[in-house]
Amino acid sequence: MSNAMRVAVRNVAKCFLTAIISGRSREKVRKFVGLKELYYAGSHGMDIMCLVQSPSYH
Repeated sequence: MSNAMRVAVRNVAKCFLTAIISGRSREKVRKFVGLKELYYAGSHGMDIMCLVQSPSYH
């Protein structure tokens, strides 16, 4: 994931609940994307990680 893509996803996550869903393992995707403000779902949505605290949107 390029830095420009990461910035774009981070900006979207500031305004909307945002999730990355992948066929890869959740941990692999989380490490690849590297944004703590997202929800991650691996194994085609079978393994989901939620945020610890609710985000505030602008």
